[in-house]
Amino acid sequence: IDCGIVDSLAGFNTTRTSISILYPGLTAFQNLTLDKDDNTTLKTKLTTSDTKTLGEYQLLCTVFDFANNLNITNITFDTRQVIFQQGKGGVAAIAGWKNPVGKIKISEGVTHDGGRLTKDGTSRLMKASAVVKFDVNGEDHTITVKTATESSAVLTIASEPFDVTVNVDEPATVDVNGDGISDIQITYHQLFVGNYADLTFELISEEVIAEEEAAQAEFEAEEAAKEYAAQRDKTAVTVAVLVIILIIGYALVKGKKK
Repeated sequence: IDCGIVDSLAGFNTTRTSISILYPGLTAFQNLTLDKDDNTTLKTKLTTSDTKTLGEYQLLCTVFDFANNLNITNITFDTRQVIFQQGKGGVAAIAGWKNPVGKIKISEGVTHDGGRLTKDGTSRLMKASAVVKFDVNGEDHTITVKTATESSAVLTIASEPFDVTVNVDEPATVDVNGDGISDIQITYHQLFVGNYADLTFELISEEVIAEEEAAQAEFEAEEAAKEYAAQRDKTAVTVAVLVIILIIGYALVKGKKK
C-alpha cells in the first residue's frame, strides 16, 4: 500500500501520519506498521492468510503537516471465497454471478470526484448515500444513490435536486441543468454483492456543445476578419489623405518660391 504525499512548504509530521484498516470483526480502524514513513511516501504491506474474515475492507491514508492541516484518502475492497473446479483451472460458476462493470467503490456518505464526464463514460460501484461529482460540460453536478434494489435504483441529481429512477439494463437519459436537452445517460447494471449499485454514466450532449462552440468560433473568426478589413480600409484612407496633404503642401511651397 503506497500513499504518496507532497508538501514543499510545511513538511509532513511523520509522528501523526498513518495507514489504518477496518474489516469485519474490528469495531474501529487499526493502524498498520509502516515500512516507510518520510516526506514523500507512506508505505506498508498487507499480508494475510485468513480465510474466515471475508467481506468489506477499508483502508485510510491519513496525513498531517506541521501546520496541523489534515488530509485523508480512503479505498474500499471486498474479500470473498473463490472455489476452483478440480482439473479445470477455472473458477466454478456461481449461480447468478455477474462481474461488475464498475471497479471503483464509493462507500456510504463518501463524495468521490469523478472528473470531467465524457461520451466514453465512466462506471462506479456506489452504496446508498454515496455521491459522485462530475464536470458536465463545464458545470459541476452530483449524483447520489438514494436507494438501490435488485430491479432499480433511485438517484438524486443536483445542483437543483431531483430524483431519477433507473431500472436494471434500461438506460435513462437525464437533463441535469434544466435546459430541455438531455445531458447524460445512466445505466444501472445490477445490485452487486447485495449493497453496491453498479452504475455507468455517459455524456450525450457533447456533440451539441461542440457544434455550438464551433459556431461561436466561426462567428468570432468572421468578426475578426471584418474588424481587420475595416482597420485596413481606415489605414488606407489615412495614408491617402496624408499623401494628398503632402502634395498640396509641396505645391504651395513651390508656388511661393516662384
